Amino acid sequence: MHPARHRALRELGAFSRQMAGHWGGLAGKFDDSPPGEVLRDGAQAAGDIVDELRAHARARDLEVGPAALQVAGRVARARPLAPDGALERNQALRFALLDAQHVLTLVDYLAELALADEDAEGHAACAAWAARLRPIERNMRRHAVDLGKHPDTAVEPISVAHKLQYAIGWIGEATDRLRRPRGGPRT
Repeated sequence: MHPARHRALRELGAFSRQMAGHWGGLAGKFDDSPPGEVLRDGAQAAGDIVDELRAHARARDLEVGPAALQVAGRVARARPLAPDGALERNQALRFALLDAQHVLTLVDYLAELALADEDAEGHAACAAWAARLRPIERNMRRHAVDLGKHPDTAVEPISVAHKLQYAIGWIGEATDRLRRPRGGPRT
């Protein structure tokens, strides 16, 4: 197995695990709404990929166990570090979408690596994972974009911690106003 594929398989485990945890936790903030259902489906699909990936990697003499999943998952992120509790509904969905897009890109990359390694079974596994995730990613994108039709809902906080974000934003704006040169252009 090429080292690029070796690393990418471990990375897929970490990012899929990260997506499963993030989407699973976020689903509760959206209750039984359509975005909440997509988040639950995505969490399940990502968790299934982690389980399938472990067996897939083991058959290729690679372990993707707890250590690999923990280390890579703590160091790298597909989305900003902003905690979900500090976000508006639209921001939370758009940031969650980054998880799915990253995992899908990684699966497509792994599919090409499998072809380069002449591993048809590996390529088929990647195609199956992509086929499972693509509709979820499209649905999440649609829900995130559709929030633009309902601006009041889009800016609803998903947690009381969101008030902290407002305060930080207000301080930033006030600081910028104070630092602006007198008579200078307004931006």
